[in-house]
Amino acid sequence: MLYSDDQVAHFDDLSKKYKKRVDRVLKVAGGDSDFFYRAKMAILQERFRATPSRILDYGCGPGRMTPFLRTAYPSAHIFGFDPSPKSIDIARQTLRGLGNVEFSESLPGERERYDLAIASGVFHHIPPQAWAENMDNIARRLSPGGMLFVFEHNPINLLARLLLVWGGEDKGAKLVYPGQMRRLMTEAGLVQLQLKFISFFPSYFRMLLPLEKKITWLPLGAQYYTEGITGSTR
Repeated sequence: MLYSDDQVAHFDDLSKKYKKRVDRVLKVAGGDSDFFYRAKMAILQERFRATPSRILDYGCGPGRMTPFLRTAYPSAHIFGFDPSPKSIDIARQTLRGLGNVEFSESLPGERERYDLAIASGVFHHIPPQAWAENMDNIARRLSPGGMLFVFEHNPINLLARLLLVWGGEDKGAKLVYPGQMRRLMTEAGLVQLQLKFISFFPSYFRMLLPLEKKITWLPLGAQYYTEGITGSTR
């Protein structure tokens, strides 16, 4: 189970207006969705130095991150999974010109292995009782030495909490604390875990943005990311 039936219906309804609604909320945080996707891609390219042949975008929605992944990794096959049929339809329609990209509302079988997996803003939509199941679903599909990056809102950050409530896009959301995410990744067999806090400053404070790399240890950023590598037993 990725999302509950109510959440799938919610994301189906939201799919056509997703970018507009999200950008309206993110404007308060000093950016738009493209700004934050570019920031995440910069982290991926800095932390994941290999050239992936296969990428899993877990909970891809209408494919908002796919063009950024394609630009960064033009030779990779990208598989976008999301249980919202309407979101998948929109991803297929709007990105049909991108080569070597596949979208599905069904998770690929465990024989399909991926060098890189991303779950961006996904886990807080998953019912807490299914967090471990979903983390394990991703870990089992990683190639030996494959890496998973999870980006989430930081529950400790007041602005992140307020935007979650105000926006209305995150119906039924339950924010995941960083310690909980680390534990989920460890229990799924991922190793060499890293936890970093990001999104400290709005985009209009450009002179301060370089400072973010120096304070990723500070648990006050609006978002955080965790990364892990497949353990030797996988």
